[in-house]
Amino acid sequence: MSKKGKKQHLDNQQLSNQSSIQNQNYKNVTGFKKIFTFLDKPKNQKPLFWGVLLFIVLVSFLTHFRGYQKPAHFFWDENYHTPSAYKYLHKTFYMEPHPPLGKLFIAWGEYLYNYTGLLDWLGPIGFTKRGDYVYSELDDVIDRKVTAEKEDLLSEKNIDIWDLKIKKDTKNRKKTKVTESDKEEVEDDPNNQWTVLDELTSKSYIKTAHKQMQFLGLRFFPTLFSWLSVPVFFFILYQLSSRPLLALAFTSLYLFENSMILHFRSAMLDSIQIFFILTAISYFLHLFKTQAETKWFQYIIWGSIISLAIATKITGAILGFLFLFVCFKNFNYREYLNNLKAQFVRVMLAGVSFFVGLVTPFLVVLYIHFSLAQVVDKEGNWYEVSPELQSVIQNGLAGELKYFPLFVNEAFKFTKKYNKGVPALDVCKSDENGSAPMTWMFGGKSINYSWKKGEHCNNKGTAYYYLQANPLILAISFFGLLFAFILVSGRLFYGLQITDQESFKYMLIFLFLYIVYMLTVFNIPRVMYFYHYFIPYIFTMLITFNIFLYAFKKYIVKKDLIVLLALVFFVIQIVAVYHFYSPFIYANCLTTEEFYKRDWFDLWKLLPIM
Repeated sequence: MSKKGKKQHLDNQQLSNQSSIQNQNYKNVTGFKKIFTFLDKPKNQKPLFWGVLLFIVLVSFLTHFRGYQKPAHFFWDENYHTPSAYKYLHKTFYMEPHPPLGKLFIAWGEYLYNYTGLLDWLGPIGFTKRGDYVYSELDDVIDRKVTAEKEDLLSEKNIDIWDLKIKKDTKNRKKTKVTESDKEEVEDDPNNQWTVLDELTSKSYIKTAHKQMQFLGLRFFPTLFSWLSVPVFFFILYQLSSRPLLALAFTSLYLFENSMILHFRSAMLDSIQIFFILTAISYFLHLFKTQAETKWFQYIIWGSIISLAIATKITGAILGFLFLFVCFKNFNYREYLNNLKAQFVRVMLAGVSFFVGLVTPFLVVLYIHFSLAQVVDKEGNWYEVSPELQSVIQNGLAGELKYFPLFVNEAFKFTKKYNKGVPALDVCKSDENGSAPMTWMFGGKSINYSWKKGEHCNNKGTAYYYLQANPLILAISFFGLLFAFILVSGRLFYGLQITDQESFKYMLIFLFLYIVYMLTVFNIPRVMYFYHYFIPYIFTMLITFNIFLYAFKKYIVKKDLIVLLALVFFVIQIVAVYHFYSPFIYANCLTTEEFYKRDWFDLWKLLPIM
């Protein structure tokens, strides 16, 4: 073979080897991409969708229901909502600033567990025999003086004492030993003749739970709604993306948020409200994504769901702004100008239907609340209502509809007066648990709901119930919010071209809700807490998801290896950080050193019990 032929043969062989190497590399990359085909839109999504949903339901059950009956004492607002629930159970008149629905659910859970036995599978039997009121056979009397002496003794010895108050050394931010715990008041019952039931139905605030008290019933419905909220959140993400496993990945933002899990599995109102808020958002997406005009009965259904959120806590009213997006989703100014009368009728019909749905369930819940007011508590507390209303209750007429406006008027006056008496935020107070709204996106002030040490932790640490957010989820949500503002600013001021109209549109809607909510709370003078951020916090999670879709949708379609690995990495990290902070949810004992490892940001003011 000539030199020229040999050279040509070597060149061909080299090209062949290079081609073989490229083909092998392509096969390897293709193999990696096949791992991430879960982000594709499968032709038949039903099996995958239901499989993912089942997985979420199981995982969220473990994170939310596990040991939810602990601690076996009141913490935070459980001291208020538990006596409210017992007033419903015994048809005792009372006034309270929050709407009634959440407390009715708490009372229902206690009724199912302690009065009917339908929740026996949750744990040991509660107070008395089934079919009887829980305290009807309990004839022992609370001796508050003896209880107080015992608490003082335990506090001095630092043995197995739960405490809700925190004393702070301002010099070095170290915790000092608590020398005094909450004691029940004694002046209301000087002869020590009150039963536990008298205490629960007469007081608006109970400091100490009875030693026999179980919390499986009281916390059942808040925990149940907390658990059910997770699959609803997943379904919202699925509605936005049509990709079940991508929705699963971002459901981790909600599923593993430590502060929500702790707060939601207690006898408080927020988890119930959040469930209805998420359900209303999901129904909104269903109406908004459909090209056909929304029917009048759909407005009623949607308004009713929002009404249930408002009937739990008034902050649910923020969703009312979504009506504008649904009503004018097919807005065409030429059509409106050419046929103003027909369009006016259409808008009025939509508005009236939505208003009917918004008002009716709320009024029904209020009526149930007022109709249960048949007796007055042992203290004879009338909450400064008018003599006319007192007469109605004394004569057993609370359930008559003609007196309903009187009840509503008195409730409005009470709430207005109550809110005026709530103190403002005072950051100079050493025991201030409130925080400014501007700090919430960074975690605000963490709250030590309760703690226990001594023999409970073998004298080697402290168990906490600490309201502390997952810092990684906070960071991801914050940057999602920041990028949303940058994107909107770029569009408004620099004419930025929008490459994904769908994701941008939904991002804009949730950003609008976030801004309206935060502007509102900035103008509320009373002290507020980090858990008041849960509603806008959820908005930031939805904003972040839409920002991800906007920025990386084409990479997801192409199954870009770096983006997909980064997504998996972040999900793993979210779960890891959740696990790291989970002792604050489930009261796993921590030493002081282990506690300080979780103090990542000075703003949180995390302080261990020394």
